[in-house]
Amino acid sequence: MKVEWVPLGDLLSRAGTATAVNQTSVYPTLGVKSHSRGAFDSGELQGVDTAYATLTQVRGGWVVYPKLMAWEGALALVPPELDGRWVSPEFVAYEVASDALSRGYLAHLISWVGFIDWVREGSAGTNVRRRRLQPAAFEAIRIPLPSRSDQDRIATHLTTLSTGQLGTRSDRLLEMSHRDWPGEQLLVGDLVDSVTRRDKPTPDGTYHMQGVRWYGEGLFTRETRAGSELNGAVYRIEPGDLVYNRLFAWKQSFALATSPGWASNEFPTFRVNTDRVPPRVLLAALLSPRFTAAVNSASTGSTPTSRNRLKERDFVTLPITIPRGQDQAAIERSLALIDQIRPLTKRSEAIASALLPAARNEIFSAMR
Repeated sequence: MKVEWVPLGDLLSRAGTATAVNQTSVYPTLGVKSHSRGAFDSGELQGVDTAYATLTQVRGGWVVYPKLMAWEGALALVPPELDGRWVSPEFVAYEVASDALSRGYLAHLISWVGFIDWVREGSAGTNVRRRRLQPAAFEAIRIPLPSRSDQDRIATHLTTLSTGQLGTRSDRLLEMSHRDWPGEQLLVGDLVDSVTRRDKPTPDGTYHMQGVRWYGEGLFTRETRAGSELNGAVYRIEPGDLVYNRLFAWKQSFALATSPGWASNEFPTFRVNTDRVPPRVLLAALLSPRFTAAVNSASTGSTPTSRNRLKERDFVTLPITIPRGQDQAAIERSLALIDQIRPLTKRSEAIASALLPAARNEIFSAMR
């Protein structure tokens, strides 16, 4: 494959016009993540709330980067869904100005670790955290440029890897399990009984202290402590217990225990009334959007986010929709299948996420 080496300045042109900020306007903005993770919707900016005198509107297909963070791989092509977003004067934008360069090829090239090395070399500043990539330095970077047909072939191959061809995405499975199932409305207290197994730690004992991950990701061992290191009581968790984190119930911190453990009094524990509902079906209802909204309304604290707690007395009085008895067995089987598939899907996603950078490195390094 024949490859030319061409300065970016010969292929791109500066784009975007600085526009004066109108204090009465609202500007949907764009950000760029570090480590080649792409552009993202960074929310709306009220004109009256910004100290910037100007903002620049960017278009789909443009290359954008913040001068300060480019050295960390904060470069991206603007995707179509973020067309028309606004960026601050700290950003630089370019459009492809030559038919010799494929946008798809460019998108993968600027995400390649070798390209980020060139960006680091071109960034300057007084210390490692304050280095900026000025436009002249960016435009001076020489890139490998195969024929247009070879670029398109490379882009198609790498894009196929990046779209995750290894199976259903785990977030889709999460959506399938955390849904609002139809059924009858009850109170949580109709379906669970509170249990408190309060123990005093023994000095020579070992205690696996548990936490509850957000978004229904289950219990985990936060730390293992000797009894001599613990002050006050600990609370025993048994397999089958329903456990939640008072502080982060609003982030769907509910779980079913599968092994014994210990926790602080921040983790209320319950036994599920299995005559009324299978535990896994109840957990799905607790993770549903409808119940999460109820939790958010019932959680109280000194701030609206990090200190909101769901008190146990409020939890048991919350309304919850439970599938009717004739539907519960089929739903439980579906949830069990999803639970089996999700770890495999996450593993395939991890492999796919490692495969793409490796493929980029193999392809672009061979052009050197």
